[in-house]
Amino acid sequence: MKKKIVSTLLCTAMLVTMMAGCGGNSAANTSTNSGNSGSNAADTTGSDATADEAAPATESTASDASASDEGKVLNIYCWNEEFKSRVTDHYPGYTEVDATTGTIGDVTVKWNITPNDDNAYQNNLDATLLKQADAAADDKIDIFLVEADYA
Repeated sequence: MKKKIVSTLLCTAMLVTMMAGCGGNSAANTSTNSGNSGSNAADTTGSDATADEAAPATESTASDASASDEGKVLNIYCWNEEFKSRVTDHYPGYTEVDATTGTIGDVTVKWNITPNDDNAYQNNLDATLLKQADAAADDKIDIFLVEADYA
């Protein structure tokens, strides 16, 4: 009997912490709906629909502001052609423009391939990362590769 009570209390504590850690207002509605009858569930569904109607205007304003701050160039830094060949072979929609440029939809992909002879790749990466704060949105490093020893 004690084991059942303790296990029930532990499960309840886990459920409460999960709802508190992962939830917001909708999680609170979900937890109250699970214990109530179906009539209350219909009431919260109506209020959720009202909240959903107001959300698109806020989201579109936020996406417009963030879109103007972001660049249209995806800069990828690597030390050989291996990653580039994987992307070009397996990414659907990738079109190669020339040896160092491609496109994915309306995004331009720029490949900055610096061989790792005499630590040239690391030096180039370090110098470019130091300039990130002042770089234009289209010039910032978006993806760079590291060896497993550094990860």
